[in-house]
Formats: sequence, C-alpha cells, structure tokens
Amino acid sequence: MLIVDFAPHDMEQLREQHAHRRLGVSNEHMNEWLARAGARAVTHDVLAPPWLQQGAGLTVSLWLAEGIKKPRTQPTRLAVEQELS
Repeated sequence: MLIVDFAPHDMEQLREQHAHRRLGVSNEHMNEWLARAGARAVTHDVLAPPWLQQGAGLTVSLWLAEGIKKPRTQPTRLAVEQELS
C-alpha cells in the first residue's frame, strides 16, 4: 500500500481555510499506526518542494507499506477520527 500525506508542518491556516484535522504526519506516528495494523513501512521518502527555499512550503511524505491485514470488523468513522486527532 502506498500512503501519501504531508510531513509535519506549522501552516495553521490549512485548518481554517481547508478543514485539515492535523498538520502533517510524522514518520514515527505512521510507523506506530502501521504496526498496530500488523504492517510495516518498507520505505519512507520525502518530497520537498524544489521551487521554494528550504523550510518554506509543504513537504510530502510517502510510505510504501506491506503486511496490512484486513480487519475483522469495519472501524467506525468516529474511531478513525479519534485515532487521527
């Protein structure tokens, strides 16, 4: 499975203007979530915006994961939202 999200950032205006619930995902958090799902990250890469100065703009994180097991029951939306916040 390929997972794509923003790396951690401090662009608070994304919460207000675009309803972002969190300001990026750290590699540590993703590894914890994958482990709980019985999976692991095979690779983790980051794509910084090349047209902006270092530290400006949003960096994208990519994780290639393997070993994801199908859950026995479908998690509720509330459970997923609580996990992400």
